[in-house]
Amino acid sequence: MAIDAELQLDRQLAAAMPRAWSAFFSGFGRLTTVQRAAIPKIIKGQDILLCSATASGKTEAVCAPLIERNIDRTTPWKILYVTPTRALVNDLYARLANPLRELGLLVARRTGDHHDMSCERAQIILTTPESFDSLMCRGKNAAGHILADTVAVVLDEIHLLYGSARGEQVRWLLQRLRKLKKQAFAKGWCRSEHLQVVGLSATVNHPELVRDDFIPNGQPVVVSGKRDIECIYPPEQPRELVDTLLSYIAQRPEKEKILVFCNARKYVDNLAYSMGEALQGSGYEILAHHGSLSQHIREQAEETARQSDAVIIFATSTLELGIDIGDIDLVVLDGPAPNVSDLLQRIGRGNRRTNQTRVLFCTDNEQDALINTAMLAAAQNGFLGDQVPGPNYAVARQQVVSYIFQSPKGYRSLEKVQALIDECLPGQPLQGLLDTLITEAELVNDHGRIKLGRYWLDRMDTGFIHSNIEDKGGYQVVDATTGERIASGVEYRQGKGLKTGGKRLQVQGIEGNRLLVTKQRKPQEEASWRYAGYEGPDNSNQAQALRYYLGIPDEVWPVIHMEDETYVFHLGGRQRQILIDMLAKKAGMEAAAQVATINGMFVVLKGIVNEKPAWLSDCSAAALHQDITEKLGSLEYKLGRPAANKKLPLKARIDEIKGWLGVEREVDLIDRSSWITSFSLDLRYR
Repeated sequence: MAIDAELQLDRQLAAAMPRAWSAFFSGFGRLTTVQRAAIPKIIKGQDILLCSATASGKTEAVCAPLIERNIDRTTPWKILYVTPTRALVNDLYARLANPLRELGLLVARRTGDHHDMSCERAQIILTTPESFDSLMCRGKNAAGHILADTVAVVLDEIHLLYGSARGEQVRWLLQRLRKLKKQAFAKGWCRSEHLQVVGLSATVNHPELVRDDFIPNGQPVVVSGKRDIECIYPPEQPRELVDTLLSYIAQRPEKEKILVFCNARKYVDNLAYSMGEALQGSGYEILAHHGSLSQHIREQAEETARQSDAVIIFATSTLELGIDIGDIDLVVLDGPAPNVSDLLQRIGRGNRRTNQTRVLFCTDNEQDALINTAMLAAAQNGFLGDQVPGPNYAVARQQVVSYIFQSPKGYRSLEKVQALIDECLPGQPLQGLLDTLITEAELVNDHGRIKLGRYWLDRMDTGFIHSNIEDKGGYQVVDATTGERIASGVEYRQGKGLKTGGKRLQVQGIEGNRLLVTKQRKPQEEASWRYAGYEGPDNSNQAQALRYYLGIPDEVWPVIHMEDETYVFHLGGRQRQILIDMLAKKAGMEAAAQVATINGMFVVLKGIVNEKPAWLSDCSAAALHQDITEKLGSLEYKLGRPAANKKLPLKARIDEIKGWLGVEREVDLIDRSSWITSFSLDLRYR
């Protein structure tokens, strides 16, 4: 009987990995498509970016061949596994501990929560970007450096890092690790300066750009494949979440494990509380999970979700990752996901035992119902949009400081620091950065030796020096009786009633930065409070998905007249909204007399307008330069740029804003746009 090609390949790969096969795949017998695509390349030592859907076996696809490739080394070796969150580090630790133990290998965690003393002896170190930074700075040992014998770096969930400050930090850290390896090889701390880099990602719209950022010599390996999606109700129909979910539960013969994604932390709190009240005594566990809740509460929620088959867990993007919370029977989306990639990630959390995921779309308005429908269609057809993120220049400031701190001498030469900047950001986009930091007294130039100034010396013993995560401020919510931290980053004004983590709490007072609370015994009027930080999602990808779904070319702007107003659907998202607003203000009274509203989807003009006005026809990127300069602080806030940008040279700040706005491309599209009044558009969108 003929052996099929996949089985033959599986047998060949099993023979090529005699040790790792038994540890990683003996319980499965057969490989997945992703594993067949990745293992042959990795075992040959190639750098790759592996892109595929969630739950496709990517972790085993990289760990098994990397271990097989290095397990026979007679000298010490390490694989550094970098992942976006501490929770995912813990999850990976639980998954990898047994197979590695079977191979006689040691896995260690290095995060803010876990400083495993075995890191020096471990063959696998699981870490986050911040702790990778800490290891670089504090890893000096008797043998040279703890990372000198690193043979490979795995970058997990790289799509969540790409385009972010933390992703930029990882990019710099990889360059610094290569420099360290070169030095270690020259000093005899290791036998080779070669470093293999493998990235793991969900499907992304521009894999080659992600590759270029993190793995410039790597090969993208994109494995297509999607799961069947069963929509409980048609997504185009608005449905309020609590009533819909209660009705769904009442109709099910058995209890289920349900994961509900929300787009804001306070929605998570409120919905978890409302559902908890409605299902009291039903046997369902109601849980909340988001980034402002304490680590203890999040981990407790994860463990409860793993153990219980009757649970509803409300979460933000914190549970988009592959954290093990058991098999999910139903994924619920409360409002449209921020972008199509996030939608795929959320849907991908559904039932991993089969190739089908069950989804319930909820929203209380027709506009979001249409966006849900458009994004689902885009996801099913593989359209992810074409957005390219802008620069994250403030990371250079943190990395320069970290690089100097890494030096045992306490300083670096001006030439070495500038060389690192030029290697990581060729073309001198940050020309003058060192002069600016020296002027600000963050750095000191001691006759060509660059040292840390007092600002950073006072922070050397904190994790702040290794992080690009902004502290948004706010109070810590603390149990007044036990002292346990419940949440952080809360901006509180007045009042007694506080719902967070799905619990009803009562404010007792304030001590320093601590908001003291107790369990609320009787209902109190809701306090005036919110979580610190900008929570408004960028809807640019939603707009692109809607344009794709409706079949509207990029240059076409449908125009619809309603009563005495004109709706012009630019469908360009937040960036285009900001630029149109800037052009309107630049035009002065001419535009002020016309414009009623501008948002990420459309412009509302007063009266009946059939032709594009002159203030939108005669625009240029060059003409906006002065406006961007004058409104720089406001634009940085609107685009969610970090406060650290204020420490950068002015030119770099302006260039960053232009990059995030996509000024050249957007202005060209605005200029070329054709206003079409005959286009048929479903006005439920209003």
